[in-house]
Amino acid sequence: MFSRLSSLTLLLALLVSPSHAARIQVGSDTNVSLDVGLRLQTWLGWTENAATDGSDLAEASIRRAYVYFNGRVHPRVGYFAHLAGDRIGQSNITANTGNGLGNGLAVRDAWTELDVLPGANAPLARLQVGRMYVPFFRQMGTTATFTFATIDAPSFEQGGFLPGRRVARDDGAVLWGNIFGGHLQYRAGVFDGSDNAGNGDVRTTARVVWYPWESENSWWNQGTYLDGKKVFGLGAAYDHLPNFSGTLDHDAWIVDAFFNHAFLGGVATLEGGYSEVDQDRTRFTGDYAYGHAAYLFPGERLGGKQQIYGRYSHFNLDPGVTVAVNAEEREIGGGITHYLFGLGNRAKITADWTRSLQQAGREIDRATLQFQVSF
Repeated sequence: MFSRLSSLTLLLALLVSPSHAARIQVGSDTNVSLDVGLRLQTWLGWTENAATDGSDLAEASIRRAYVYFNGRVHPRVGYFAHLAGDRIGQSNITANTGNGLGNGLAVRDAWTELDVLPGANAPLARLQVGRMYVPFFRQMGTTATFTFATIDAPSFEQGGFLPGRRVARDDGAVLWGNIFGGHLQYRAGVFDGSDNAGNGDVRTTARVVWYPWESENSWWNQGTYLDGKKVFGLGAAYDHLPNFSGTLDHDAWIVDAFFNHAFLGGVATLEGGYSEVDQDRTRFTGDYAYGHAAYLFPGERLGGKQQIYGRYSHFNLDPGVTVAVNAEEREIGGGITHYLFGLGNRAKITADWTRSLQQAGREIDRATLQFQVSF
């Protein structure tokens, strides 16, 4: 069954146009549609002291390979699904086929959606049921990480900072929408805590964002708007998961801000956030902050446009923590992205350098060259 599904996925991916997802009308009902697309990132990388013998490591890998399906069966009823693989071919990755890590494809996202209260341009209230991002970090709702201004989300956000998830996702239901003329977006979710040892406790999350200028009214945001869209968003979120490890409770909150605007003929993008976590004074109890800035230069050269960026993140473990984790404490980096042939995020090359300072005082440098195709 899986082999047949994989073959069908590959066939549909090969049939789509190189510039747009394929849209297929199903039957004679014009309300029923299916969009199919591919998002692919490949890496050439070098990491200091990362080989098993302690030497430097150079390797090629597939950072992300996503095939997505979405569409409608009615003006108010739709669906979305990702078949995804991450870090395929990377060293020091424990393969988890069920989650699509290190090997194979997995159902990364899959939900049905009902517009409870439709809006003129965006839903006032939409119910999604299935597997999806936990609505906490802004960057975890950024078009599946394919429109970042930087090469990737901070390493800390991809780790165990929020427990009970499958690659940043969880299984449950989210009610979200846009109110006050689109100036406020809300998301409220209940989840089963996917990796929570089946103890039956329910995760509750909530996120709100206020937009005084132009709004972002879809489920997926952009990490940078290359057209200079005037966006300023102020967000806040909360996540609670009881008994995620025996008797330990997880509580976290975050405030963040996003800014995108035309500047000196180009486009400036700024983003940052601050979070505090309490896991009963164990594990990741502490505070976390991140920030990055990017600038898209005006004009075209070498067959495309260029954007530079710098980023920083840190996690401070609470001094009273009794059981610590080997989490990266600080991460600093920068890079340049070349958007090819006016295609924007559909075709780009990014060169990145990152330095990580871990708890034990160990510094690790990484250099990465990323190639991306997305449609």
